[in-house]
Amino acid sequence: MAKTPTSGLLRGRVHFQQRQVEPDPWGGPPREGEFATVFTCAAEFIALRGSETVIANRLQGIQPYIVRVRQSAASRQVDETWRIVDARAPQPTQPPDPPANGARVFAIKAPPTDPDQKRAWLDFLVEQGRLE
Repeated sequence: MAKTPTSGLLRGRVHFQQRQVEPDPWGGPPREGEFATVFTCAAEFIALRGSETVIANRLQGIQPYIVRVRQSAASRQVDETWRIVDARAPQPTQPPDPPANGARVFAIKAPPTDPDQKRAWLDFLVEQGRLE
């Protein structure tokens, strides 16, 4: 049986980041800029293991996780174009700088789901190690 989510399991902190839109200096359409933190909240990291796809991804250096957060107005706005960064690990640098050692950046792979249908939690399927 699955564990019932409780606030005591939210031991991590994550930044939810979205790409900023920058104006084109030559008058063209706006373009995507760098990621910027929109909000930070407590989270639980649940590593996925066992399925054939998960094991194949691990061989490629990709680790899938479920990141569980409390549902809020801010967390309901997040979609697959955002990314999640572990707030307790070293922060990633902006390109073209080399990535910071130990930075944990997660690409969101699917829309968030409500695991208990009570509008208390949101689960994000994410992957660590895949380029955006």
